[in-house]
Amino acid sequence: MKHISKIWKTGRPWWSDMCWNSSSTSGLQITSTASLSTRPHAAARERLGVGPDRVLPATSPAAVTLDGVVQLRMGEGLAGIEPISCYTCIQRTVDNIPGNIALVSGDRKWTYEEYFNDMNTAAKGFIELGLNPHRTVAIIGNNSPEWFTSAVGAIFAGGLSSGVYTTNNSHSVLYQLKHSKTNIAVVEDHHQLEKILPFRDDLPDLQAIVMYGEKPVEHGVISWNELMNIGASVHGRELQNRLENQAINQPAIICYTSGTTSNPKGALLSQDNLTWTCASAVEHFKLRYGEEHIISYLPLSHIVAQIVDIWLSVSGGGTVHFADKDALKGTLLKTLTEVRPTKFVAVPRVYEKMHSQLESQLAGLSRGKAKLVDWCRSVATDHHNSILSGGTGLGLKYSLAEKLLLGKIHSKLGLDRCLSGMYSGAAPLNPETIEFLKSLGIVVSELYGMTEIPNHTANIYDPEERGAKIRIGSVGQSAPGTQTRLHLKDPQDGIGEVAAQGRNVFMGYLSDSTKTRETFDRAFWLLTGDMATMDDDGFVTIKGRIKDIIITSGGKNIAPYPIEEKIKALLPDLVSNCMLVGDKQKHLALLITVRAVIDPASLEITDQLEACAWEYCRSCGHEPESVSDLAAHKDKYDGVYDAILSVVEIVNKETPSKAAKIRKFTILPKDFSVGGGELGPTMKLKRYAVEKKYADVIENMYATTDRTSLWDA
Repeated sequence: MKHISKIWKTGRPWWSDMCWNSSSTSGLQITSTASLSTRPHAAARERLGVGPDRVLPATSPAAVTLDGVVQLRMGEGLAGIEPISCYTCIQRTVDNIPGNIALVSGDRKWTYEEYFNDMNTAAKGFIELGLNPHRTVAIIGNNSPEWFTSAVGAIFAGGLSSGVYTTNNSHSVLYQLKHSKTNIAVVEDHHQLEKILPFRDDLPDLQAIVMYGEKPVEHGVISWNELMNIGASVHGRELQNRLENQAINQPAIICYTSGTTSNPKGALLSQDNLTWTCASAVEHFKLRYGEEHIISYLPLSHIVAQIVDIWLSVSGGGTVHFADKDALKGTLLKTLTEVRPTKFVAVPRVYEKMHSQLESQLAGLSRGKAKLVDWCRSVATDHHNSILSGGTGLGLKYSLAEKLLLGKIHSKLGLDRCLSGMYSGAAPLNPETIEFLKSLGIVVSELYGMTEIPNHTANIYDPEERGAKIRIGSVGQSAPGTQTRLHLKDPQDGIGEVAAQGRNVFMGYLSDSTKTRETFDRAFWLLTGDMATMDDDGFVTIKGRIKDIIITSGGKNIAPYPIEEKIKALLPDLVSNCMLVGDKQKHLALLITVRAVIDPASLEITDQLEACAWEYCRSCGHEPESVSDLAAHKDKYDGVYDAILSVVEIVNKETPSKAAKIRKFTILPKDFSVGGGELGPTMKLKRYAVEKKYADVIENMYATTDRTSLWDA
């Protein structure tokens, strides 16, 4: 992996034989002397005339401006299907199933025909309020029909949509609205409005603010009803004109990445990126047209929710049910049991919380019931292991276990209709959680993608295919019509950088030609920055991020993720998160956080140990009062520290080099969280933020040799 890190840090070696022209009105123009595998077929290269289903001439697959134009990455088979606009994609569903329910929010329901009318009305309203072509509607609020309607209406009106995380502070909101040249800001309530109003004079492009969740009282802010009344009162000629001037190969959305060391990057995705990715996903996940039900609860500012909730649902004629804004505070289970979704996508934290709660409930059963549970879980594990390895399962034996217990658990969780459609993404899922849920008849399929390449690989669990499309521990195979290879693969360990190709690959980063250049290789494959292996069947297994590689003072390159996962796997009841440090140091050290109770009302991390963590400490001969108590008193709770030490020694023995051994560890006084700044909105670890926050702790580990030292004798 050393050569990978070196290339990453020194830059891409192929820039010199490319011409980069960022002054063109069509954005970043890239011309290569190499033959491009992305070059479209002649029939699809240009489709002039009027929009929205036209393809404008372009000389590059990349662009960095709001009105940029790109070559479509046409290929064979599914990759070569006719491109269509967002408008046409939705209109086809409306024409096919106008009376089907599209959205459900509380007691309110929208048929596809009603939903489509709202999109057009909002689009006309945005135009009247000052939305110019190739300018942005920024939306900041919890998931709602108004969020959906604003996002789609903005594109119908010839603009772009951009979601803003509700957790962003005023500075971040100001940056995003200014960077995206926002004309219209749609906010949910006064709390989000207050992030914009004080800086309105600093936003010269901002023409109007619309509030949908509460009644506005501030001057110059209009309500959602006022927006819709404005849209309904004007003729549709200007909207028709905007549609006719659109092109499929121009930007539709700006999806901002989470900035850790600098401002976030605005990833531009074209209309073809959206509609084609959905076409691929329909085939990949075997969606049944007009029959699927999903729950919208993940942040719509993130690419997963935007693709799945807004675009995939409508392209597949599905029904979206909105969870309330407290879904992740404990109400999601209620929504699950009411909706009984047919597909369910979650981040690992949701499944891990499910694991924790179920385990606690099962631990309290009587001896007789516990025996039944143990038998059913054993049968379920053997049954699914058989199927996953290509066997036929346990047949009648599993059916009995399902009837006695497993089916009841599935129904109580609201998952009985999606047992072949449960997915986890955004971060690795704890292996113990995977195994625990599997023992209850719940197989979770991990998938992989990025803002820049939505829906790129996935495991697909289908009992009929007997494990052909799923490998536990991997993130699956490439989606139909996409390609994956490993860039600069190490011949010894088989690890290389994941490189991606397909019509799901984004256009570029808004106003950032340098970062866009660095993201593509010579043949315009997207270089993800993720390290992985790939087996002969195309299953990809992520090994970590290139930028996370630790380079010791001795010049050794260490990938932290595999080591961290081993520690967590060996201490599942105690350790919630752990992070290796040691860049430019002589040796590695480890930061550990202990499992703590989450306040269901605020989602804040408390100082109370989770039951499993407290029981683990008790098994070591100690009963700490709190997380901070355990962290502050090494000598008092030496049995716990000795237990951690023994696990670290086990991991050290398995490491291939002396440089990869952990020499120190410390327990932090509080678990990582989004609110604390250590985790991103999708629960990804923000290493830079952790290192900055705990700089003193890290420095102390290297300055002292207390009882947690693992120095070689």
